[in-house]
Amino acid sequence: MIQIEMRKFIIIVLLTGACFFAEACFGNARYKIIIDTDGAADDLRAICMLLAHPETEILAVTSSEGALTPADASIKVLSLLHSFQRGNIPVGTGRNLNIVPPMWRRQSEQIKWGDSFGVIPLQKSAKDLITEILETETGKVTFICLGAFTNLSDVLKAKPTLCEHIDKVLWYGHTELRSGSNYDTDKESAEWIFQSGMNIDVISGVEQTFVINDSYISRLASADTPYTNKIVKAHREGVLVPVVASGHMKAWDDLVAVYLYASELYHSIAKYTSAITIYSLKDDGDEAIKAIVKIFSR
Repeated sequence: MIQIEMRKFIIIVLLTGACFFAEACFGNARYKIIIDTDGAADDLRAICMLLAHPETEILAVTSSEGALTPADASIKVLSLLHSFQRGNIPVGTGRNLNIVPPMWRRQSEQIKWGDSFGVIPLQKSAKDLITEILETETGKVTFICLGAFTNLSDVLKAKPTLCEHIDKVLWYGHTELRSGSNYDTDKESAEWIFQSGMNIDVISGVEQTFVINDSYISRLASADTPYTNKIVKAHREGVLVPVVASGHMKAWDDLVAVYLYASELYHSIAKYTSAITIYSLKDDGDEAIKAIVKIFSR
């Protein structure tokens, strides 16, 4: 009898501790974010960084057309979340744009984010999921867009007042604003978002030379975490090996995640409107690399 009561006591203590931990980690998260991705290699690096930060609560991940189709991008995201035991994060699939596929789609299809065997994309649409999160979440949300603005535009066109539930939009773009694949994929949606009046920080990589080379991958490997190991494996095996070796691959969408956690490394280079500011790294990326390693090592 005493043993039974002791077991009950231990279970209660463990459950209480688990609830306290969950509240500490997520109830008072410093960053509450929705991630929108088109499934490119730089998105994999960015999402791993966002998943790794202990003060970040990812409310949802949605997929849009770009490097991959929305359905294929959702499969990549689901397999990634499954590999980190983060399947509690909801995933929504965006609508097809029926665009001409970018030249890097075949490459993006071959990058392994996780084991996709048996993974079935969820039936909830990106529009419905984002709407649900914005309507129910207490406090404002940061929307991190790593691709086209299709999903966010669809949500806000249907319910414009949901703009008030978004604190800020972070988006990877160019200094000219109206250029680059994230803009070109869905210009109409981008223009709508630009005119919405929401606060948008455009993170540009045009003025820096942050190359994703073997030296950078080695520095990530030194952190030796599940998240850095995922990135290292993806870049040292398979289709990305020659891309890394060529020196072509730069830090693109992953700079958005760096900006979220280390905005002091950036400076404003243009003010497009009162609500839209374009930022770029202050140096050639070395300080950003240190910040990334620090984020993964927390």
